Amino acid sequence: MPTFNPDEFKFFHPTVIRYADLGPARHVNNARYLSYVEDARIAYRKQVGLSDEASVIIVDVQITYHRPIFLEDAVKVGVRVAYCGNTSLTFQQVIVDPSGKKLYTSVETVMVAYDYLQDKSVPVPASWREAIAAFEGRDDD
Repeated sequence: MPTFNPDEFKFFHPTVIRYADLGPARHVNNARYLSYVEDARIAYRKQVGLSDEASVIIVDVQITYHRPIFLEDAVKVGVRVAYCGNTSLTFQQVIVDPSGKKLYTSVETVMVAYDYLQDKSVPVPASWREAIAAFEGRDDD
């Protein structure tokens, strides 16, 4: 999995490390990272203005742990949409220190737009494509 450059991210979400997040080794348990990146993706969705006109489901997650996170570490989660396909979105995320110089984790998540009533994937809404392209500063979506 590639290491993403935090300078490429326009959106960061602060994350609070709680004592309950720690495992026996006194660093954040690996399962908590998914919660951190999920919270940040939800905040990104709100910031970018992605409507509730479609739901998304996770179909793949790749996590690379670069260094452990301890209780006293201050971190933030960077989020960006790196790719927008017909029915899928590929999110890239990083967990970094407040300066963005210390990389703790890099994550790539593929999500599919999904209609639960029809029980099938659906196209990513055009309004989402436009909002993401505008926010990310690209015209390729």
